[in-house]
Amino acid sequence: MGTRPATTAEALMRSRYSALCVDAINYLLQTRHPSKRHLDSTPEIQATLQNTQWLKLEIISRTQGSTLDDQGTVTFRAFYKEGNETCILEECSHFLKENNRWFYLDGEHDPKHQQPDAKTDSKRRGRNDPCWCGSSKKFKKCHG
Repeated sequence: MGTRPATTAEALMRSRYSALCVDAINYLLQTRHPSKRHLDSTPEIQATLQNTQWLKLEIISRTQGSTLDDQGTVTFRAFYKEGNETCILEECSHFLKENNRWFYLDGEHDPKHQQPDAKTDSKRRGRNDPCWCGSSKKFKKCHG
């Protein structure tokens, strides 16, 4: 999120997560691929950030995305709170490098971590699941 562009797709992923944590909306918009920027709006991002507290980022895997590549993917799991509820966003993000600069293109969400529908709350962590913080305690005994 500094003045130098990210050198890898993963570095851009991490800096975009940091931007979420500090409400750096302009950075999120600037690092989105120009062909996809029309999908984002400042008011929508602001509304999301006002109701969300980002807690932790886990990188699960990466494919390509090095300094020598012009595309790459990063699969991650981000933990956040909305109100009193701890939630998970899991996504495989796609990145493109153009003119030596990485951009976030789009992502595919893991279906088991998508927003809940009216019948099931699939974004909830079960009380007996391991806690998101990595303490090895059950969620109910740690952050539940």
